Amino acid sequence: MILDRTVPALKPTSDSLTLPTTGTLSERGERVIKAMNQGTCTPDQAKAALDVLTAQSKLIEQSEVTERLEVIESWLRAHNNAGR
Repeated sequence: MILDRTVPALKPTSDSLTLPTTGTLSERGERVIKAMNQGTCTPDQAKAALDVLTAQSKLIEQSEVTERLEVIESWLRAHNNAGR
């Protein structure tokens, strides 16, 4: 009990982890999980890396939806103006 009061508890540290940059997002995620299973990164590092890949996936998805919507709107404008 005295030791708990005198020595601060160890806190997990987050060392830098290089994310894979080639392949699909799914393949990158698999490599992160494989690295964790092989012990070359901690579960916390793997979670952080997968969180980054998830965020990237959402950004790509949003970008693709925006591009598709712009194409649809452009097509609608062109066809509405052609009918006048």
